[in-house]
Amino acid sequence: MVDTRSHAYTDPPPNNMATTNEDPPHPHPPPPAATPNAAATSAAAHNRSVDAKTNVEPASTQLADAITDMDFHVLAASWMKLYGRFHGTNKEDDMSLKKFIDTFVSFTNNRFTVKTGDFSTEAIFTEYRSADEVPTFVREANVFVFHLLNTVCDGNAYDIVSPYGNQGADESVASSYDGRRAWLALLRTLAPISSGQAAILENELKSFQFTTKGDDVLTCTTKFRTLVTNLGQARGYTMNQREIYKVLINSINAPCFDAFRTACCFQPEHRSQNVEWLLKELSEFVKTRRDAQAPDATGPENALAAATASSEESI
Repeated sequence: MVDTRSHAYTDPPPNNMATTNEDPPHPHPPPPAATPNAAATSAAAHNRSVDAKTNVEPASTQLADAITDMDFHVLAASWMKLYGRFHGTNKEDDMSLKKFIDTFVSFTNNRFTVKTGDFSTEAIFTEYRSADEVPTFVREANVFVFHLLNTVCDGNAYDIVSPYGNQGADESVASSYDGRRAWLALLRTLAPISSGQAAILENELKSFQFTTKGDDVLTCTTKFRTLVTNLGQARGYTMNQREIYKVLINSINAPCFDAFRTACCFQPEHRSQNVEWLLKELSEFVKTRRDAQAPDATGPENALAAATASSEESI
């Protein structure tokens, strides 16, 4: 779908959102009326299932008034100032999906709690399994979440979210501006496996340590590449070069790597965060240390390894 956004977050707010039975005016050009299928096409890989319906009920008068007074445009303006739009592209200058998920949920919950006293939007952001009893959601809160989410998203993310604002649903059963399903569609499309598996792999990468044994270099390198690939599959988008390089640099904390790390800092490939270069140099360094301990050692051939070995000897 081509991004059709043309309105900024300063469009007129939906004043009738909490006080009438009609849907509030959409803050963007209406998307196609077809039923969204983003969640259905990628849900299988999630190992999770959600009831297609979002059953809603009107808020109490006090809660409805509090939600109306919040004005999602004010919150959107605050978000834009702090974080900018979320595009869902995984480009280095775009917010990562993980950061967006954590930040958007806490951002929304905190403001609802402050403005309404004790009401939380946590249930809207919860993924329910097929065996779970899905609760009835507060309509005004669900609509509010949709408009806020729809406003801060752009590009690919907006294309995923926006169809959930024009379903023509029966208001006695579900909300036409369905923040809950829009949120799930975003997660399921951009991170099509489970966040639990991604978290496990992220922890494995954080604790990964590059080997100091020359005979284990190939196995260690293969394990690292596999973890990077699996994490990309688990969260639905690949790690970028900056992320991979940071993990690799953090994996060489053993004292024997001190001279190597220092030598790396002066190389142009380090400044450009060249992952393949670092893997090659690490492998050469570890093998050089092994060979230097052999009775028939002839000395390192690699320039960086040689310089590092020389530094180690002088220490």
